[in-house]
Amino acid sequence: MKQNLTLSLDKDLIKKAKILAAHHETSITGLLASYIKRMAAEEQLYEESKVKALEAMEKGLSFGGKRGSRESLHDR
Repeated sequence: MKQNLTLSLDKDLIKKAKILAAHHETSITGLLASYIKRMAAEEQLYEESKVKALEAMEKGLSFGGKRGSRESLHDR
């Protein structure tokens, strides 16, 4: 479901937005919608990546080596 949104911008910014939208062969609305969709997708990807990274940090890494006792490691 689409809903209208009223936005107040400076005249100079509106002029730049019209030019930018024309370069992308879309409207200002299309330009803003595309940008917001991309930002939302990037934010979701960041959050998912953050969760995976924190889980990996919690789990730790295994390098396949054997771990001895503290005493055996410091025998001289």
